[in-house]
Amino acid sequence: MIAESSIKNMNPALRLRKRISVSLLIFAAIGLIGCWFWGIHGGGAAQQILEHAFEGALVGGLCDWFAVKKTYSAIKSNHSAVAEGIGTYIKQEILNAGNIRVKLTAMLDSPDVMSAFRQRTISKLESRDQIAQALSDQWRPRRLDVYSWLASLDLTDSGYDQLNEILSDKIVVATAKNCLIKAIKESVESDAFMKLEDHLREQLLNIVVDLAAKAFYTNRKRYFTHFAGQMADGTIDQKTADLLLSAFSHFKSEYLKTWNHLTIKDRQVAVEHLVDPLVGQLIKAIATVVYGETEKIQAASTLRAFAPARLAVEWIVDHLADDQMDVVAKAVVDTLKKIDSGEFAKTFESHTRLYLELIRINGTGLGFLLGGLLGFLL
Repeated sequence: MIAESSIKNMNPALRLRKRISVSLLIFAAIGLIGCWFWGIHGGGAAQQILEHAFEGALVGGLCDWFAVKKTYSAIKSNHSAVAEGIGTYIKQEILNAGNIRVKLTAMLDSPDVMSAFRQRTISKLESRDQIAQALSDQWRPRRLDVYSWLASLDLTDSGYDQLNEILSDKIVVATAKNCLIKAIKESVESDAFMKLEDHLREQLLNIVVDLAAKAFYTNRKRYFTHFAGQMADGTIDQKTADLLLSAFSHFKSEYLKTWNHLTIKDRQVAVEHLVDPLVGQLIKAIATVVYGETEKIQAASTLRAFAPARLAVEWIVDHLADDQMDVVAKAVVDTLKKIDSGEFAKTFESHTRLYLELIRINGTGLGFLLGGLLGFLL
């Protein structure tokens, strides 16, 4: 029947239902055998009614037991198909962009949601440090999973184009140009810059005439300062500007493409060292902003009346797209497919068997009633 060790490891409610369903099945079998012996020794109307009742209980219980057993066997055998089905359901019903928009919009006008939000947040808003600590506690257990996921992503053509578009944005380019100008002006007298010059001079002296190299480096401060000034006021000649932009664009493109050639380990280390400081600063910024919103949270009757929450929800609603949800659903499917089929079926059973055991109990009871009714009619 059921191994004692497996019974002990079950959810208590499931353990109880399994014992009830098995006990009913055994009781139906014993009752049927008893009715057969009763019939041999004379029987009667009551014996016939009970015999049919126990037959119905036994058939109903066995059929439901077989159906439940085959259900989990089929899940194990069709692991990939079940994973695909779960992904389809998630995409169409749970992560449907239209449904999410409706629910998020309804949340904005719900006093109950605002009350729950207020209750959860006010107790954690006593100081900026407390808020930052609470955010850090939420982030810390998830950081390695996020880093692993980011490191596993390859830069596709579309992703490359998006990054390239961001880095080619006029504001981004102008900001980078201003930073470069200031960096050149501030770095001319630095030790690092002088070491770079010395190294370049050694290289150039092997290629060009010593006199020309010396003439260039003797006036290096004036040259670089003049170059930075030309970049700042736009008087740099067009050919030089075009060559610089072309070289920068080529370097930028090749730099982005090298990501796909890095090992996962190198990517993860890079992501961790890049994201950790950014997340730390972001947490501090969020803590400062949230701490300043305490009074507004207390006064707001709904999330719509609390501007930060309203803007955040509205932004999500405006930017939700079905293709984004498809990516999430695909990630869920891929994760489920990677699980061992036996472990997958076992996990699935642990979350659903409680309800199917109730079906077994009902099947046995209903079979008893219907069988008894049939015996009575006959």
